[in-house]
This record gives sequence, structure tokens and C-alpha cells, in this order.
Amino acid sequence: MNNKLFKLFGLLVILIVALSAVSFGQTKWYVDALNGLDTYTGTSATIDGGGVGPKLTISNAITAAAIGDTISLAGIAGAPYNVEPAGSIVMSKSLVFVVTAGAVAGTPVIAANVTVTAAEKFMNGTFYLAGGFTFYINGAFTVVGSGNLTFTGMDGFAINPATNVIERALNTSKFDAIPTYQLANSIDLLYDNASITVDKEWSGTTFIYNVTANQAGATILTLAGSYTMNGKLTTPAAGTGIIALGANTLTMNDAVGFSHDNYNNITSTNVGVGGITVGTTTALTTTFLRNGQLPNISKTGAGLLTLTATTVVNGNITTSAAAGNVLLSAVVTITGGITHAGTATSLFTVTPSVDVAGNVASSGAGGMLFSGALGNTAATGGSLTNSGTGTVTVTGTSWIGVNVVNSGPITAGVSATTNGRI
Repeated sequence: MNNKLFKLFGLLVILIVALSAVSFGQTKWYVDALNGLDTYTGTSATIDGGGVGPKLTISNAITAAAIGDTISLAGIAGAPYNVEPAGSIVMSKSLVFVVTAGAVAGTPVIAANVTVTAAEKFMNGTFYLAGGFTFYINGAFTVVGSGNLTFTGMDGFAINPATNVIERALNTSKFDAIPTYQLANSIDLLYDNASITVDKEWSGTTFIYNVTANQAGATILTLAGSYTMNGKLTTPAAGTGIIALGANTLTMNDAVGFSHDNYNNITSTNVGVGGITVGTTTALTTTFLRNGQLPNISKTGAGLLTLTATTVVNGNITTSAAAGNVLLSAVVTITGGITHAGTATSLFTVTPSVDVAGNVASSGAGGMLFSGALGNTAATGGSLTNSGTGTVTVTGTSWIGVNVVNSGPITAGVSATTNGRI
């Protein structure tokens, strides 16, 4: 009998512990940087008397919370969550952060130093209730351990790529592990200072949408690896700074048709190494608007790539899609060559001139068509070569100083001359 009672008592203890764990996991702690006090209980979003009300600081709420609890931040215009001991917030346990429903007077901003040492989940709507979150990293920011910072679309908030922003203002503010993003095209990156090395916050092939660099400088951004974006690239109008790719590749999977405000230069280590890959889909146009330098350009999509301002391409332009059309609507200098290996004709429209230092070569079944109004010119220091089965056609545009080396057909149109030159 005593043995049965002992077993029954043991089961009862296990049940109580389990229920306690569930209860603790469902606790929500409220923080209000304007109206809260750390001496309040933190169990209510409003001040209800008797010491019941929201906490003042995130750190105090983290201390009170148990693993799995939720911390709800009130949006307070002009009152960032930087009222923390020693100006820092240490997130040392797995918690869910949300915004306090109905209490948003502004965008909640964490402006203090933040150290994350456990799996934190910033839910969609955390810092901005109307359609997304903004996570400001204005101080030293470190994430310790792989997978410790998770951005996830939950709570029924709609994803709006224009408002889901990770902002970096200091080069020392960075992730030491790759964060986990769970919704495609859900994250915008905003860089608010010069000389920032892009690292683990920019990861994956489907999550990063727009990328904006706001500050001018000798080097605005340096890429630590090869990255992919699906939105618009914007750099500051002032200054002559660069985005340094090194030997890495920036892939721009443009499924909308963007005009990229690349006011400054984008550079690679050298010709043929790294560069930009443009994957614009059919019937869409990817445009680079501003004067300056671009690195190697690989055109893999079937849409149109347009260079609208005086541009020096320090490298090659390569098209390999079914139809990789390129509009050169300004004075363009290419320090490398132009190649096409696609199965459909690649159309290069020249207005008013292009100067190619290397070879112009077609090796696919599609061939190449160079067109432009009479009087437009194209020059090359190399050869015009067709080793494929498609035809290379030059019409309207006059080629200057071009050696023709071909095993496939080349049609010269109005600018044909004799002696193997066009």
C-alpha cells in the first residue's frame, strides 16, 4: 500500500512540474520605456495600481522571465529602449519578442548594446506593428552561437519588404553566426555608416530584398563573401565611394524590374574574378542609373539589362541566357570583352558608343545582334569572333578597328568593309 502511495505521489509531482513548465512558458512580460518602472510586476501593459504595470527596461523583464516566455514592447515615439544597466542588454535565455498590441505610438527601438547568448525569436511585428519590424543595431551588437537570433513571420502580421529592416550603423555591430530568416524576400538591409563589412546578416538566396547604404565614404561596403539580393540596391548620391566585392559575386535576382540607384562605384578584385550576376526574368528590365564603375557583369536572365549613364565596366559582360539583351544607352567602356553562349540571339543596342578593349565573341546557337542608329560607334582592341552556329549581325552601328575571326556566319549590314574588317 505504501509503495502504491509512493508511486502515486511521484506521478503527482511530475504532473505539477509539467503544468508549471507550461504555465511559465505562457507568461507575457510587458515593457514600456516611457511609462514603466522596474519595480512594477511587468504583468500588465498598463499601470493598474498596487505595483502592477509594465517594466521600464528590457533587461529587468529578461531577468523576471523564464525560458519560453514572451516579452512585449510598447512602441514609444522618441523613447528608445536604451535605459539599461551600463547601457547594455544581455539576452541570455530563449524568449519571444513581440510588440504590445494597441500601444504603438512609434517604432520601438533598441538603441543600447545588445548581446544575445541564447535562441531569441524576434517575431514579425516585433518593433513595428503595421506590417513589419525594424531592428536597429545602433551600438555594439554580438550574437553568440549559431542560430541564436531568429527572425520569423508569425502572429498573423503581413510581410511587407519595405518595413522589415535590419540596420547596421557600426562595423563592430555584427552577427558571429548566420541568423535564421524564415520568409522569402522578408528582410531589407540598411547600412548607416561607411566602411562596413557585410557579413552574416546577409545570407541565403531568397530572404534579402532591398539593400541601402546611406553614408558616403572611400569604401561604403565591403562584401566578406558572395551574396544574393532580390530587391533594389541604393547607394548615397554624395561622394565617390565604392562597394568592394573583392573576388566575391553579388547576385541580383530581379523579379520585379528595378532601377538601381548605384550612385557610387562597384568594384571587383580584377577582371574575370567575382562581379555582378543579374538574373532578371523575361520582359523585365534591370537598370543601373548612375555614372561610375561596374565590375564583371554576368547576365543570366532573359530580361533586359540597361546602363543609362557613362559607365566603365572593369571586366567582362557575359550573357548566357536564352536571350540576354543589353541596352548601352550611354558612353560605355568595357575593359574586358563581350561574350554570349545562349541558345537565342543576344541583342546589344548601342547608343551612342561602346569601346571594348577585349574580344567580342559568340559561341552558342543564338548568336548576337549589335544594333543602333547610323553614326553610333563600337570599337574593340580585340577580335569579333563567332564560333557558334548562330549568326552575329551588325546593323546600323559602325564598328571601328575590328578583326573578324569566325567559323560561324557574321553579317555586317551597312557597316561592312573589305579585308576581313568591319
